Amino acid sequence: MSSLKKSKRNMKYSGCPLNSKMIQDVWRLTRKNNKHRLMETKLSEKHFNKDAFSRMTVSLAVQLLSSSVVTMLKKATNDITIIPDIRLKSSQYDKIIELAEKVDCLVDICNGRSKKQGHYTAYFTPENAISIQKELLGILAWFNKWHDKVNSIENNANSFLPIQSWKSLQSLVLGLVGLIQANVIEEKQTIVPRTKNTDGIENHFSCSRQNGGSGDAPTAQEQQTNDARASAFTVTAGPSKGNNASAPKIFEKKKKY
Repeated sequence: MSSLKKSKRNMKYSGCPLNSKMIQDVWRLTRKNNKHRLMETKLSEKHFNKDAFSRMTVSLAVQLLSSSVVTMLKKATNDITIIPDIRLKSSQYDKIIELAEKVDCLVDICNGRSKKQGHYTAYFTPENAISIQKELLGILAWFNKWHDKVNSIENNANSFLPIQSWKSLQSLVLGLVGLIQANVIEEKQTIVPRTKNTDGIENHFSCSRQNGGSGDAPTAQEQQTNDARASAFTVTAGPSKGNNASAPKIFEKKKKY
């Protein structure tokens, strides 16, 4: 999905290309034809003309494959005033629309966002656990079908995700399915998915490292002290709700005033 970056990867699914240039073309055409008001998105040029810093911004990647972009692509590829100016046939956008739908759904589940009239909420509960598992496995099945189709064609590995990304996706989905099975379905627990990530570990390591000062080789005793200080800081700082509007209020920091 990269743009302005030299890469051998040329992702395709059933002959349909999958790249950010396709989204960029449609987005620019909607602005040119003054259709953007009917197809509101958070897209901007920085989503496509990336540099070393913006490539590390998760929000840009998530917004590129969001539900609003899906709506834009669907409307544009059926708009007779836009279709003539699109480089590709409308049917060639089918797979990138499907990809955006799958990624958007996965991000919403991981962030615990309410969606689809209560299909799943900010919590994993015994009542919605099975439906969430089916949704997750359906997403993985879509990517696996794409993977198998690419493998059936010789010398076409660059048409799929990098192997590291594919393994990470499998681990994420199957890990969530297993978590829901063990804790929600069998133990009847309720889980807030937004808290089940590595942010806490990364934050703790960052605080521990900062307590070490400028030295890059702390002794075991010094590291124990740094670790204890980081733990104390994490407890006093408290959890953060972040920018997730549907997250439970218990993760919202109290106002000082």
